[in-house]
Amino acid sequence: MIVTIHQWLHDRRPDSWVQRRQFQLNFGRPLNVNHPETFNEKLHWLMRNDRRPVVTQCSDKFAVRDYVRDRVGASYLTKLYGVWDGPGTMDFSTMPSRYVLKTTHGSGQNILVPDSSRLDQYEARRQLASWLTRSNYWLWREWAYKHIPPRVIAEEWLGEMQQSPPDYKFSCFSGVPKVIQVDTGRFTQPCRAFYDLDWNVLPFDVKLKRPSQPSPRPKHLDEMLHVAHILSRDHPFVRVDLYDLPSRVVFGEMTWYPGGASDHYTPESWDLTLGSWLRLPSERE
Repeated sequence: MIVTIHQWLHDRRPDSWVQRRQFQLNFGRPLNVNHPETFNEKLHWLMRNDRRPVVTQCSDKFAVRDYVRDRVGASYLTKLYGVWDGPGTMDFSTMPSRYVLKTTHGSGQNILVPDSSRLDQYEARRQLASWLTRSNYWLWREWAYKHIPPRVIAEEWLGEMQQSPPDYKFSCFSGVPKVIQVDTGRFTQPCRAFYDLDWNVLPFDVKLKRPSQPSPRPKHLDEMLHVAHILSRDHPFVRVDLYDLPSRVVFGEMTWYPGGASDHYTPESWDLTLGSWLRLPSERE
């Protein structure tokens, strides 16, 4: 990955400067981390102040597997086909007919391989090598990604050949799931809706439009709520992403600062509502 002079200079700015500037540009107002009220402001507070090693572990796509295994069991994990320090040592001949390649230190850095016989191995190695040169930390200065060793993993393909399963994302506040984000149509028409625990649609949107019809209540919702609760205990906030397959629940990932703490909520009042649910250590009795 080529780093421009502008990027080189930007990388040498303090995290606090970058976060304040990006927040101002994004929201049109100063970032308030001394007395945060909105959800995004409180996520920024955590970004600057929560330095627990578990935050790094659970942001690492490989290391988080131990965390999940210890707390809810290995049955919730995807099959793992390999982990490598770089793409040059990967042996594609050992892979199954379909799988997913991911970097351990990034977000959205995935290569879907629906048919291994048609994979352009040179291009896959080139893309993975490019991703490994730069941490996702530099984009929004999200501390959780800063110290993750850059690696590549190959995991089980979930869902049908041309259709990914719905992605259920549980926003958990001090171990209590309160909002369920459902992302659908990844390969066709991406949609997003938010639900409460009784599967009522919540009246706000973030980035994507809602589907024309509400998603059906997932078969294993109670089990997913239990898993999200166990994995999010002892954390002021974390989003736990899960998949509801016909025969089992599968862990996806854990996210500490959704949208880089820069998501716009429509209506904007929901940024304050979610913020009221996130109790920072300084706000606790």
